Amino acid sequence: SDAVFALAVTLLVLSSIVPETFTEIYASLSDIVPFGICIVLLTLIWYQHYIFFIRYGLKDVKIVSLNTILLFLVLIYVYPLKFLFKVLFQMWVAIFTGDQETMNHIFTEVLLPDQSSMLMIVYGVGAAGIFLVMAMMYSVAYKRKEQLELSPVEGFLTKTSMYSNLLMASVPLLSVLLTLLFDN
Repeated sequence: SDAVFALAVTLLVLSSIVPETFTEIYASLSDIVPFGICIVLLTLIWYQHYIFFIRYGLKDVKIVSLNTILLFLVLIYVYPLKFLFKVLFQMWVAIFTGDQETMNHIFTEVLLPDQSSMLMIVYGVGAAGIFLVMAMMYSVAYKRKEQLELSPVEGFLTKTSMYSNLLMASVPLLSVLLTLLFDN
């Protein structure tokens, strides 16, 4: 599983073109913030995954299946994640600096207005899927609290983790729902 998370980070790096001139290196510096945000988000998912397996040590078919789905979603999620945060960062900088040329470039070449809804749907479904799978994994652990000999505190933490993942999944799901309802 750790190798898949490492591969996801590698895909973030490899999706960038290697600069060949100083001008290209300087231009690539604008990718640092979106790249950093992606690393932070992937690390948060990895850490939660890591804690789950340290805490429960479950390795049965149900958990392995859910884990496989989670890892699949993480790998699929990498490119939409990077693209979304790169575009959002470019927009933020363009708004902050009043750079209308960059805004025009974004909405005429990078992300056409009729494509933005689909981007939000792809991103939202991927993000929600990751957190729903994590919630399902915690649900399995909670149902096995006696078998795992969880203390009341550990049971509470397990249930809290399950609910927090459901809450985390609800935000992108709400975004998808709003996009579908209000997309013209």
